[in-house]
Amino acid sequence: EVIGNGKFDVGSSNEDALIIFGLGKGGRSYYALDVKDPGAPSMRWSLCPDEPSNWPSGRFLMDGGLSGVISKMGYSTAIPTPARMIFGHPPLVNDFIFLGGGYSVPEIEANYPTPGANSKLGRCVIALEATTGRIARVWDLSKKSGLGPISGGVIPYEFVRGSGIHTRAYFTDYYGGLWALGGASTSTAPATKGFRLDTPRLDQWAPDARALFKQAPNNGLVSTWPVPFSLPTPLPVRASDPKVSPAAVGIAWVTGDRMNPLDQLYGSNNPKPTQHRLNVFFDRQDS
Repeated sequence: EVIGNGKFDVGSSNEDALIIFGLGKGGRSYYALDVKDPGAPSMRWSLCPDEPSNWPSGRFLMDGGLSGVISKMGYSTAIPTPARMIFGHPPLVNDFIFLGGGYSVPEIEANYPTPGANSKLGRCVIALEATTGRIARVWDLSKKSGLGPISGGVIPYEFVRGSGIHTRAYFTDYYGGLWALGGASTSTAPATKGFRLDTPRLDQWAPDARALFKQAPNNGLVSTWPVPFSLPTPLPVRASDPKVSPAAVGIAWVTGDRMNPLDQLYGSNNPKPTQHRLNVFFDRQDS
């Protein structure tokens, strides 16, 4: 939306209209349809994990050396989520789509791509340029201890409310962990020394995820979204220097496998969860 009337204006050269979707548990691919003219939709781009080795180098804006990570995405169950951020040289505001690695379970991983392979699938995050499908960032999280497939999605967060710019993102993994993506720098100013610094520059985000919470095994499988929210009141002032009230974001999420809502057909390699619960975590800027 550029004109500002809250609607898509057919024939406008300044606006775009896309439908971006995955195949769910029916496959591993994502597609973007151009629906500027709803009567004549067309394919804009696709993301097929079987194809990265054949992509031209121009498909990657960054992280081209991680194309093999995309080939180990799971089922395309992650809900595509939009984010408006800054990227490139010169830095420009652009729209991106975040995707979690997708759904997988031990029975699948034991036999993909061949019996006994024991591949770790779905343990990644991808950020794509919304209009072109070019890969802006890839996070390979397959070596993170205890992290499972990222099947629900990745939620970009607008830390400065009303800015229209996203500066961090949150996601859960299948085994119940909560994680964050964002900048890697910390403040050196005396009033906020050591506090994390957020940035809307996607190309400056850390190449690793920050662990916020990990739960004990079988306390509830998670293929749901986290819901970040702003706090209505400031946190208490710190007892140690710097003695200020740190900014914080609340994140709520429920355990539950929406890919298996009846809790059926669990086995020894993927035990049935013993608990279902609501979690709330506060991500402090000084943590």
